[in-house]
Amino acid sequence: MNILILTDHFFPNIGGGEFAAHFWAKYLALRGHRVIIPLTEKIYPKIKHMTFNYELHFYKSYPYIYNWLKYRAIVSLHKKIRFDVIHANFLYPPGEMGIHLQKKLNVPCFATAQGADIKVYPPLNYGNLMNPKTVRKTRRVLREAAGLIYTCEDIKHLMLGLGANPERMFYAVSGSPYEEIVSGERQRIRNRIGIRDDELMFVLVSRNSKIKGMHLMIDAVEQLSHQYRNFKVVIIGLETEKMQAPIEQRGLTRYFHIVGEVPVETDPVTHIPRMPSQAIIDHLCAADVFISPALSGGFELSAMDAMSAGLAVILSDNIGNKDLVTNGVNGFVYENNNPTAIAASMANLLKDIPATRAMGMYNKKMAADYSWAKVAEAYENAYKAVLERWRKS
Repeated sequence: MNILILTDHFFPNIGGGEFAAHFWAKYLALRGHRVIIPLTEKIYPKIKHMTFNYELHFYKSYPYIYNWLKYRAIVSLHKKIRFDVIHANFLYPPGEMGIHLQKKLNVPCFATAQGADIKVYPPLNYGNLMNPKTVRKTRRVLREAAGLIYTCEDIKHLMLGLGANPERMFYAVSGSPYEEIVSGERQRIRNRIGIRDDELMFVLVSRNSKIKGMHLMIDAVEQLSHQYRNFKVVIIGLETEKMQAPIEQRGLTRYFHIVGEVPVETDPVTHIPRMPSQAIIDHLCAADVFISPALSGGFELSAMDAMSAGLAVILSDNIGNKDLVTNGVNGFVYENNNPTAIAASMANLLKDIPATRAMGMYNKKMAADYSWAKVAEAYENAYKAVLERWRKS
């Protein structure tokens, strides 16, 4: 198949949306498909040193007519390549362009909802759908797209509530580079941080923003410290150093280790940024439990990486990865925005450390079924199902 991926998230920026688009393209190409991502030529100087196994098409871009130029470039490209499938990364704005191209080119468009494009958190004014204009445009994408991908049950229900046709919906999680989550640094890192074998190492990997809920961890650890001392929380991510002052003010320094932002690593052959970096992989593999205190979000790549590394997980009930968690079997799901519930989940794991580590091994085996290679296969099957229906109609 010839597959066009529409995305506003791509390198040199680094984040979940950027890596989702990259991994889709990479693994679909490995399955023998021709994959093309159109990008503004302004990006070219910043990524020209990178080598991809899929195609990038660069088009001219000017203020105010950016979308029109992109649309025109794709229509022209279709005359040469003849796309079989269009796949938009995010419902809006890429999905909106996708359905216009679907009508113009008579090519079925898929759209994947990722998180902020479909979920909202009103206390922080978070989410694209806080804007009524965006709600209208998103509803149109959900009504008209030939195929829709949801990564978790929460997103599925939100899509249905906004008018999506259930017969056009397909399930596929965001994956993990499972085969690459390997490290021999567990003992060295634990020794450096000062964690004994009979203690639990909890790890968080996230930027320090309000929606990520990192502040909840300070309250949770303060509550937990009244009963337990055999643990440490390791925090990795952008601006997490700012947590050090409130941690010290609460007298909780012994329970935390702030790594801060980890430098970007690139593949020595392709020069493409690595996600996760080896430094993060090493810390994941040194840990026992992964925690995500995020107040809202879709399917988190970092949680999937942690499961691949063999960690038990503690997740908010507002995070898509909760669908893969059974309380007491491979981790715990707690009530959102509730530090007391986080502390209770941590205490449950501290009560039986061998059982907690067994939960991690359960996750490692399960994560093999959610590698990016398996995700690409799920996408391919969805494409085939829609194409068969599309051609008949």
